Amino acid sequence: MVEHHEDHHPRSSSLAEIRRTEDTDKYNVLIINVTVENVAPSAEYLSILEQTANLKAEIDKAKKEQEKIEQVAANAILQSKKDVETAAAQLLAEQAKTEIQIEIASREGDKIAAQYAIYEQNPEAYQLRRLELIQNMFSNGAVYFIPEGTDITTLWGTGGVTPLP
Repeated sequence: MVEHHEDHHPRSSSLAEIRRTEDTDKYNVLIINVTVENVAPSAEYLSILEQTANLKAEIDKAKKEQEKIEQVAANAILQSKKDVETAAAQLLAEQAKTEIQIEIASREGDKIAAQYAIYEQNPEAYQLRRLELIQNMFSNGAVYFIPEGTDITTLWGTGGVTPLP
């Protein structure tokens, strides 16, 4: 009968043990200890791993750049929406201000129209107001009657403006 020396490795599984037992029973072999040395991946495999790592790094970089571009675009869209909302609010405020100014001007116009409506309806009131205004001009001494063709610079005294021929 064959004696079994089991290797109690933490990664050993029951399937591996069953296969080892079957092989030893079938071929009458005693497995004591197996050691594998000088195991290294091939240069081709290392090259493939390096290419894979480089490609993954490039993909990650491209994804980050894409996310950055998307974020910048989203921020630009958000800023544009805020700008549109601000402009719309300013437009509404200006429209309201304009409407208020129009209403004030309209009321002032109505007030002035009502104030001077009497002059349209009553010619005597118009004539009286005209005479009052003429009296104010004469009382201030600001009205001069100058014959046509008179050189008015001589009236203002010497050292004044010299008329050109």
